[in-house]
Amino acid sequence: MDLHMQQPPRGEIWVGITCDKLNSKSRLHNASTTGRMAFVLCPHLSLKSHRGMKSFKDSSMPYKGMISLQTLTKIASVTGFIVAGTGYAFRFKIQNDLRKTKLYKDGMQYLYNHPKAVDLLGSPIEEKRVNISDNEKNGTKENITWFTVPVIGSQKCGELRIEANIVNNAEKELVANIYKVELTIKEIPGKVFVIKDDSASITNIS
Repeated sequence: MDLHMQQPPRGEIWVGITCDKLNSKSRLHNASTTGRMAFVLCPHLSLKSHRGMKSFKDSSMPYKGMISLQTLTKIASVTGFIVAGTGYAFRFKIQNDLRKTKLYKDGMQYLYNHPKAVDLLGSPIEEKRVNISDNEKNGTKENITWFTVPVIGSQKCGELRIEANIVNNAEKELVANIYKVELTIKEIPGKVFVIKDDSASITNIS
């Protein structure tokens, strides 16, 4: 990404993600490229839009732009992102918090509910941490997001790629609908095992 970030104030962490709707004049003033949105990840991991906010110290402050951590935007904030003033401990926490989201759990459930995929890997299956620094395997683009979970079974190991479509629900909140789940096996190179693929039914994928 081409965002150039200033050092954040103490107690704050700035996160930049791809978005096609805002060219914000904020403290991330160098992020002038059209199609970028600035987000702030507060100490309690409440994700809030930077637009219109004056203070980020209190993560419990009311703000109608706050986005639930149970939605896709939480995933978008930790995939293909840029973080200022972070270290290993922060990345470790993000990786762990990612596992708690509904999107992650729903994506993994597709794997566990697929007998052939489970047989290929072999039970039990261990989920490894998502490499949040890999922008090809984990990222966002306009109204879709994707992330890749390394998995290790008793017989084989591989990667589970989960893709979701960003939509607004009836309450005007951002939610993620999983439309594709694919498994690749290290020991079977060049082959992709499709667990779910509803791409044809998604009309607003750019």
